[in-house]
Amino acid sequence: MITTFKPLAFTVEHRKWDVAFFSDEVGDLDIPEPVARKWKTKYAVFSRGLVEAAKKAKLHAGSLAKILEIIQGAEENRRLAVLPVPAHETMLDGELVWAVALYWENETAVKEGAGMGHQREFIFTQKTFKQVGFSTCG
Repeated sequence: MITTFKPLAFTVEHRKWDVAFFSDEVGDLDIPEPVARKWKTKYAVFSRGLVEAAKKAKLHAGSLAKILEIIQGAEENRRLAVLPVPAHETMLDGELVWAVALYWENETAVKEGAGMGHQREFIFTQKTFKQVGFSTCG
């Protein structure tokens, strides 16, 4: 797993077609309202941080960058404020995949002052960028 923000360090467990969500030792974390409110610009900042961490870890950063772009425009995220926090390179059926987790909240709620407390995860193949998994709360 890679994550670029120390307060947002997670343990992510991946099973075939069954993704368990993440929490740290002190429990679930939220994205606070001041950060959530700027999610459109922060998405690029968070993405860049994850890609840089992947490069540093000598993982396939190029595919992660492309997948983060795909996720930003995903139909599942329509009318939602989303921020990618951890990303995990793993294998699924013998193929390298990226599992990217996001915090999310309804865009209207964020405009009204809510933070992001919901979590979801996308899984994409690294070679073909095919979505092979999705899980969400709420």
